[in-house]
Amino acid sequence: MPFIAISIFFSFWPVSLNTAFLKNDPLALLFSVYAVLLVYNSKSSYRIVLSALFCVLALATKQSYISSSITCLIYLFFSNRRNFYIFLISISMFSIIFVLITIFEWGTGFWFSTVFALRQEINYRDGFFIFEHLLKQPIFCFLIGLTFFTFLNSIKKCRKKILTESPYFIYVMISGCILALTIGKKGASTNYFFEFYLSQLMWIIFAFRNMDYASLKKPVFYFVTGIFVLCSIGEIKFAKAFDYSFANHKIISAKNAFYKGMTKDIESLGIRNPLILDIMTHSHIYSVTDNIYLNDPYLYNLLWEDKILDYKPLLISIEDGYFDIIMMPSKTIYKNQLTGPRKIIVDAILKYYRLGKTGSNYNYYIR
Repeated sequence: MPFIAISIFFSFWPVSLNTAFLKNDPLALLFSVYAVLLVYNSKSSYRIVLSALFCVLALATKQSYISSSITCLIYLFFSNRRNFYIFLISISMFSIIFVLITIFEWGTGFWFSTVFALRQEINYRDGFFIFEHLLKQPIFCFLIGLTFFTFLNSIKKCRKKILTESPYFIYVMISGCILALTIGKKGASTNYFFEFYLSQLMWIIFAFRNMDYASLKKPVFYFVTGIFVLCSIGEIKFAKAFDYSFANHKIISAKNAFYKGMTKDIESLGIRNPLILDIMTHSHIYSVTDNIYLNDPYLYNLLWEDKILDYKPLLISIEDGYFDIIMMPSKTIYKNQLTGPRKIIVDAILKYYRLGKTGSNYNYYIR
């Protein structure tokens, strides 16, 4: 059953896709899962302390991975009060050490980048869009259904004991809540479901191993395996490459055409080795030049809004005509939604620069 669970986990396209990119999510997930496993198998105080360390490491690796810390605290509070206090003291000490390291090594910039920069309001429409995207994968619906069925069966069997027999059910509930609170954040994507996927699989395995009727284990195992295989076959039959890959030939062709068109637009302005500024995004300019003047406009804007960084040097550069070309999205909606320093900067661009070229995605302004 664990082997089937791992197969199911890596069958989720966000898992295989993001793991291939070697993002920090898999490492944070590793720390979180170890923390929960150690708490469940806490035969000594040493394991409790180690679990607390893994919880802090998970949170240090990715700031949304707080589920294991809350799970361990709740589980130990109900199951073993002595271990609860050991865990609480340990995680407090490790957290203090971590905070001191960040303050002395990186100053307040670390906390701004990982906590304060992400405090914008949740856009539930974006969250529902991601969720709707996942519903296209049959195995996702199968896992949700299997988790719900396992929950109903466990409630019928043990009721209150569900919080003390293992941390896995708590892990599912907490990771689901954290997911709901973060999925609408700017930059959120399907990789936010990692922990929710794996926590469900851990819970299902535990419930399967502790079934009252041993005679049912084989039929249940064959049923789960069979549905998993059918979901996989259905996925192969109905899947579209666009939904599952960043690097299929259609997308690559479309992106190449986009970048060639953008390069052609810039070259048509007749400026040799132009100094280019993009006030909205940095990723597209890399196809044209390595001289990036705002390597992350979104983060710069947050720094300007919080008065951590002064935007006036950029404003002076625009007024002095320092840049040869300034790129702005051609959609007028962007301009209408701007506020604060970014609006002041855009107004300066429109005052001191004129429209030199209209492209499909960008307008190009020259002195």
